[in-house]
Amino acid sequence: MLSRDVVIVGSGPAGTATALNLLKADPALAGDILLLDKAVHPREKICAGGLIPHTLDCLNELDIPLAVPHVRVDRAFVRVPPGREVSCEDGGMCSIVRRDAFDFSLVQAARARGAEIREGEKVLELIREPAGIRVVTDKETYQTRVVVGADGSGSRVRRQLIGEDPSPVGKAIMCDVPVAETCWDGFLTQRYDFNFTPVTQGLKGYLWAFPCLINEVPHVNIGIYSLGDTHLSNTDLQCFLINELISLKSPVPSPKFRAFPIYSYVPGRSLAALHIVLSCRLCEPGNLIFPSTLRPSVVHGWARNSPGSI
Repeated sequence: MLSRDVVIVGSGPAGTATALNLLKADPALAGDILLLDKAVHPREKICAGGLIPHTLDCLNELDIPLAVPHVRVDRAFVRVPPGREVSCEDGGMCSIVRRDAFDFSLVQAARARGAEIREGEKVLELIREPAGIRVVTDKETYQTRVVVGADGSGSRVRRQLIGEDPSPVGKAIMCDVPVAETCWDGFLTQRYDFNFTPVTQGLKGYLWAFPCLINEVPHVNIGIYSLGDTHLSNTDLQCFLINELISLKSPVPSPKFRAFPIYSYVPGRSLAALHIVLSCRLCEPGNLIFPSTLRPSVVHGWARNSPGSI
């Protein structure tokens, strides 16, 4: 059995930001922080990939430049009932990344600064012991004083050590379409769009269009978000999305729709216990409003481990 001071379950932005902040606060922890992940980076991640300015500020605090391919968003266009249109050109609103490249860059940074990262290793069980937690994977067993649960919305750490497995509070469907196959000018104008007009038809959410780069080819990431307490089915949501694609003159049959649940923090639910702390999207109420941005994961990993935090 191996011993580590800190074991972080999950090597996405929340996990790597946690490791990077701990190493910045105490470089002597190099070699004693272990991140475990069942996936192997770079790996596909369903996410629109929006990094808001505060997220970029957190990266700057860690001395990590945004070096992966990205699209800077300087303008926003919003449609609301009964047909009103609002434009904003404040600049520097967001940077759109692809999660496979962005997450991999954070993994590389954490590894370079002394974190040990074991990929392709699945956590099977977490066991409380008097002096800490025993972490059992499909390859090894570890003893640690602190476990950080950064393993996402279906967190095994939460389920096994804290309890209260949450239900999703929303859902989203999205697809990526080459800009050349549409009439959308948002990529050229560095703009993202939000469409709230379907709320008059029962949607408790919005449609979005984000500019992005996939293999250096301009794309538009088009998606729809809905709160879970609605009568609308996934088929209904897809119909809204198809209509949006039609409005952009996109060939509808070709996009690959990808659906995912949205979880968010619910007041009163525990975020920590003895020897355990959670660092993930579930810990931030903000992703209930704009789940298409990545703010919660990086910011929460940063805030949780800044001076004065747990």
